[in-house]
Amino acid sequence: MNIFIIIHTFHNIANLIPIMEKINKEKDKVIILYEKDQDIKDNKFPSLEKILYNKIIKKSKINKPILKIKINDLKDIKEFIKILKSEEYHYIYFIFNGGTKIQFLDVYLFLSKHIQQNKLIFLYNNIKPCAYYERDTLKTKKVHLKYYEKHRIGLKEVLMLQNFKINIENSKKIYSEDNKNQNFYNDKSLIKTINNFFEDLIDIIIQECNFGEKMNSNKLFKNNKSNSLGEYFEDLVANRLLNFITNNPKYLKIIQEIYKNVHISSKNGVDNYQAEFDIIIVLKNGILLYIECKSGLISQKDLDAKFANLQRVSSLFSQMIITVPVIDLNKPYENKKCLERYIKKVTEREKYIANKKYYFLPFTESLNYKNKIEFEFENRQYQYETFENTLSKILDEWLIDGTKD
Repeated sequence: MNIFIIIHTFHNIANLIPIMEKINKEKDKVIILYEKDQDIKDNKFPSLEKILYNKIIKKSKINKPILKIKINDLKDIKEFIKILKSEEYHYIYFIFNGGTKIQFLDVYLFLSKHIQQNKLIFLYNNIKPCAYYERDTLKTKKVHLKYYEKHRIGLKEVLMLQNFKINIENSKKIYSEDNKNQNFYNDKSLIKTINNFFEDLIDIIIQECNFGEKMNSNKLFKNNKSNSLGEYFEDLVANRLLNFITNNPKYLKIIQEIYKNVHISSKNGVDNYQAEFDIIIVLKNGILLYIECKSGLISQKDLDAKFANLQRVSSLFSQMIITVPVIDLNKPYENKKCLERYIKKVTEREKYIANKKYYFLPFTESLNYKNKIEFEFENRQYQYETFENTLSKILDEWLIDGTKD
């Protein structure tokens, strides 16, 4: 038997994921350390315990696989050490969490004095890269950075820990670690679909520019039956994303799930909280990468509200990516003035996105990594890398070896 020790925190996803990666559900035990008796009595973190029970208790073959212990003072810590010494175990895994540094040090000092040094291992859920640190026994003191491979903690659990839930009926999971063969388009059909989208988009831009009308009816789309341009674009971004990770399997090391058209609400329904997100990538360390698909005007206020909602339902480490269609003005379009106005709006969005430290993901017509868009507009040079190349650079930040396979 191994024992996993965590100190409760409001960022419990960082506690949960390393446990689920390493634990033997039939034999191992989890100890949750609380600062106050009242926290235990009030069941302060019911979602964490519920997930642990659902993931462990059902398969456990030992007595009391989950223990809750108070460690508010020296007396409590000594009692905790006494309990540990009464257990027969192979290793003790202590989960280090950034939000519990002081408590961790207190417990660590006693553990290092009273527990055999070759039996104590530390785990830490890392932010970037998307991996975990495992520190070997105090005797060897080696630290290893490893990709997650075994755990199946996904969006449902990430939301649950913050007291939110996903509306399964309206949300669509388009990729999961357990079902990797969900690519919608091959390269050839994707290129055709993207070309069709830009043809429809340009028709809409020119129509609105010349006649001042808001054209959002599916009757306008020559190549798609979507009810709106936003829905049309969101579906295409989702398919292009799936095509990208299929062609670049190194990113599957860090991606747990991908959802589109995500509907989220408060778990208890008390505050009637409702939120919608276009595309969410769930990384294996519990961080969410949200892709906001914007085919039309972007409200700065709406963007900031989206980002605030994203972090509210997950954590402060979640990130937002905004993708916008970028038209190549080097091509011989008619009504080029209308397209230039559109590009001006895109560049204004890009500046704001950069200032807010969101990621800007240009939705280009070409899939070729080398085909940059370069043009001059209003005495300024513009350069955009392809969607695939930009996305690659974003996701590389979460790889252990950066761009290496």
